[in-house]
Amino acid sequence: MSGCHYLGGYLGIGSALPTQSYWLNMPPGSTTTGAMCIQRANDPPTTLQCGQLFYTGQLGMDLCGGLRSYATMCIFNQTATQTVADSPPNSELSLFDGGVGSRTLPAHTLKQGVVIRIKNRTLLSCRQNKDATMNVYVGANSITSTVTYGANLTNSYAEIELDLVAVNIDPGTGVGDIMVMGRTLYGTGPTGSAVNMRFLTGTIAGVNTFVPNTVDITFQWSDLNGDARNTLTTYINTLHIFD
Repeated sequence: MSGCHYLGGYLGIGSALPTQSYWLNMPPGSTTTGAMCIQRANDPPTTLQCGQLFYTGQLGMDLCGGLRSYATMCIFNQTATQTVADSPPNSELSLFDGGVGSRTLPAHTLKQGVVIRIKNRTLLSCRQNKDATMNVYVGANSITSTVTYGANLTNSYAEIELDLVAVNIDPGTGVGDIMVMGRTLYGTGPTGSAVNMRFLTGTIAGVNTFVPNTVDITFQWSDLNGDARNTLTTYINTLHIFD
C-alpha cells in the first residue's frame, strides 16, 4: 500500500499502520556542522546502530560489528573529448574538457586525509621513442612526470589513475601537502595485448587548502617541430572524493 499514514504520533510512508518513529539527530560524538543521522525513537542516543544512515560531511551507513560504509561522491564527469596534438608550439594543455560537475574544490575541502581520485581513459597514437611531459596540478602547485613511449602506437588504449591525498595540513594556515600516488599505462604490440605500466609517486607541496583549488592534469609533447602522428585523446575523465 502506498501513500502516507498517521497513527498514534507515527508517520508512515508506504505503510498502512506505522509502528516506528524516527528522528533526525546529531550523530553520537560528532561536532560537524550539518551532521545528522536517522535514529529510531528507541535507539540508544550515544551510539550508532547497525543499518543506521548518517551524514558527517559524507553520507554513510553504520554496519554491524562497528564497521561503517561511506558513499563515494563523483564531483566531475567529462562529457566531451579532448585531444592534445603534437603541433607547434606544443603548448601544455589540459587532459580535461567540458563535463558535469566541477574540478574546483571549494575552500576547506582538502582536510587532512581527504582523497581525490582521478580516472582517465584515452586513446594514444605516437611514433617510437616519443617523449611527453605530464603535470598534475592542485591549484597553482604541481608535480611533473616525463614518459617515453617505446613503440609505434596507433589508437592504443591508455589510462591514468591517481589518488591525491591531503597530508600535513597546518590547522592554523591551511597550508599542506598533497601526496600523489598512482599509475599510468598504455597498451603495446600489434593488438595492444601487452601493457607498459609506470608507477607515479610524489608530493605537491605548499597547497593552501583555505582557498578554492582546481584539480588538473596537463600533457605536452616534447617535439619542437611537431609530428601529426602523435595524439592523445581523452574520452573518460572522472573525479571522486573520499572524505
